[in-house]
Amino acid sequence: MRTYDVVVLGSGIAGGFLARQLRLARPGLSILVLEASEKMVDFKVGESTVEVAANYMIRKLELGTYLYQHQLPKNGLRFFFDSEKKDLPLTEMSEIGSDHMPYHPSFQLERARLEHDLVQMNRDSGVEVLLGAKVTDVVIDPDGPHTVTYEQDGETHQVHTRWVADASGRRHLLARKLGHKIHKETRLNTAAGWGRYRNVAGLDAVRDPAWRSRVRYTSRHLSTNHLMYDGYWIWFIPLAGDLMSVGVVYDKDRIGPGPRNKEAFEAFIKS
Repeated sequence: MRTYDVVVLGSGIAGGFLARQLRLARPGLSILVLEASEKMVDFKVGESTVEVAANYMIRKLELGTYLYQHQLPKNGLRFFFDSEKKDLPLTEMSEIGSDHMPYHPSFQLERARLEHDLVQMNRDSGVEVLLGAKVTDVVIDPDGPHTVTYEQDGETHQVHTRWVADASGRRHLLARKLGHKIHKETRLNTAAGWGRYRNVAGLDAVRDPAWRSRVRYTSRHLSTNHLMYDGYWIWFIPLAGDLMSVGVVYDKDRIGPGPRNKEAFEAFIKS
């Protein structure tokens, strides 16, 4: 049975980042990453980073060149406020947002592309990353080593490890194994719907000199853009590869159950 210093459960953004950080900080560690998905192609929300996350990605993970070459820089947060009748054209809405790119960088992440690229970057650095490897059991031994069991290509495998890092997200593999209660947010009765679209012109396509000069011709398109309404907001977040993340966050006590499929979502946005 093979033994590793660290086994990471999951190769999403958390698992991929952790494996890279460990490899950079401790090159001698043997690291195995087990990812249940066979391909890293899932679209995910959580694209709009904040400055402290960008600082971590650039300084700790040494991803600055990658981020500027393959992702989009973020021009801060931007908010638009319509009239109560929802009848103002975009150029007449009240606006809060920067008129220049922020000094401290942040980025809009196309998560599927990032997580796909992290797999290859980690492999290139010596991390063993297995896709299609579904973890079925974790045995934590106080005296060590721990044992991780996974299935891949119809076969069952076991490995020993000094450390187990759970980056499995909502599967909560380790927490469930240890019998910890899984907390579900109940304080706010909110929900969200979202999708990905191509060929969205973006806010910089508005050909109004007064509108453009109001922000000194900075790119509104690169902002995390919010259209604010009573009980909900709509976001437009640009992503690399001509993608636009469009979503709505709403208070179910004010709006009701909200959109539950593509048709209802698009009808809600158009309304």
